[in-house]
Amino acid sequence: MPVPGTSLTSLRPLMQGTNGMVVASHPAAAMAGLDILRKGGNAIDAGVAVGLALNVVHVDDCSFLGVAPTVIYLADQKEVLEVDGLGVWPKAASVEYFKKNHGGNYPPGVLRSLTPAAADSWITSLSKFGTMSFGEVVSAAIDLAGNGFPMFRYLAGRFITAFDAYNTYQSTAEIYLPNGRAPKQGEMFYQKDLANSLSNLAEIENANKSKGREGALQAARD
Repeated sequence: MPVPGTSLTSLRPLMQGTNGMVVASHPAAAMAGLDILRKGGNAIDAGVAVGLALNVVHVDDCSFLGVAPTVIYLADQKEVLEVDGLGVWPKAASVEYFKKNHGGNYPPGVLRSLTPAAADSWITSLSKFGTMSFGEVVSAAIDLAGNGFPMFRYLAGRFITAFDAYNTYQSTAEIYLPNGRAPKQGEMFYQKDLANSLSNLAEIENANKSKGREGALQAARD
């Protein structure tokens, strides 16, 4: 019986390596992780770089203002750990509140949103298990957000599907519906505000480097 992935016609060919391997749902994110490994970072550094890049190129599925539950395997200790990476509801967001004010439904907008948790998850992972700075691992994400990336078919389709929702808020439409429409496949897509936000966190970390690596990371998180 042939080994899976070794056929010449396989859509998921068997891949092998000697120093490291990065797998992601977008090639730019995988390259972000590989670049970190080449610079001497460990698997957690690379994983955070991948996650941050995915926050840019798959903003429809995993926004930087969303959640980022993270599973980490420490090979030397043979231990699996998890960084929660989930936000919490505001105290007043009770079941009774939504029953009374919204017929038991979660209305569109901020009322259905958790407090953002991805940033905390990435920085916690770096602080406890990584070796590099936030500025180092976020560099690819900043580049992808600020200098853009070619719109790909899947994301273009998601934007078309979400057109009405995006068009509800002017600030959202300005980002995701430039020129009043969803970007087409192959067109460059930019997220300048996201690039600025990520850059600001890196700058805060750098400004607090006198506090040591963990102190600087904590300053960026806070």
